[in-house]
Amino acid sequence: EEALERVAQLPASPENLRRAIDVRTGLHAPLFVVGQVPRLIQLHQEAEDLARRLDDQPRLASISARMSTYSSMEARYADGVEYGQRALRIATALHDPERRIEACYALGVNHEARGDHRAAIDLFTRALKMEPRYAEAWRGLTLAHAAAKHAGAAREALERYLALRPGASDAASLRAR
Repeated sequence: EEALERVAQLPASPENLRRAIDVRTGLHAPLFVVGQVPRLIQLHQEAEDLARRLDDQPRLASISARMSTYSSMEARYADGVEYGQRALRIATALHDPERRIEACYALGVNHEARGDHRAAIDLFTRALKMEPRYAEAWRGLTLAHAAAKHAGAAREALERYLALRPGASDAASLRAR
């Protein structure tokens, strides 16, 4: 919070706007760990406004992907899909595979939560084609295949997930699906 106060006192310039964005998005890990999703949403909305003023497309893609994730955590799946689609459009236009992976995953989580298993499977698969060691995407693919009653594909995705996360705390619950 002190960093937010200090960055607000800096003279207006594009570089200082980028600093203001980064301070806000940099609070993701500590606030996420303690479950402060409403505060994260507020900070990322502020960061989004600043990034739009700068037309900073890479930062907008990352912010949109995170907002997609936060929306899913708040059970606002339609918003999550909208943010995820925005993140994916920007990342695709930038030819940025890392941000495309992030967007595909966040969008997949929202589609899965809405019950659109086919879209979720497609999005998790797209993320995994770009980064086959993305454990959380294997987990998402497991859940989507299980919900779609694709038992064989769900087992295969689960095994890939557990190979990457051998001590996963959710292994037993995933196996039971």
